[in-house]
Amino acid sequence: MIEEDRYCVDISTQILSAIGLLKKANIDVLNSQIRSCVKDAILEGEEEGEEKIDEIIMIIDKYIK
Repeated sequence: MIEEDRYCVDISTQILSAIGLLKKANIDVLNSQIRSCVKDAILEGEEEGEEKIDEIIMIIDKYIK
């Protein structure tokens, strides 16, 4: 779009759309992680469960900043 000398607002709109799709994909990945790996680690009583929770919290912290 830039090489085609498109209107800046159109380019910005497309960038924001791509960002929105990436955020949605990230939420889907985190949801899957929590419902599988984290859940299994906690149910099995592994110490690894705490580590997995900490990982998710770290990602969520980055996401909201």
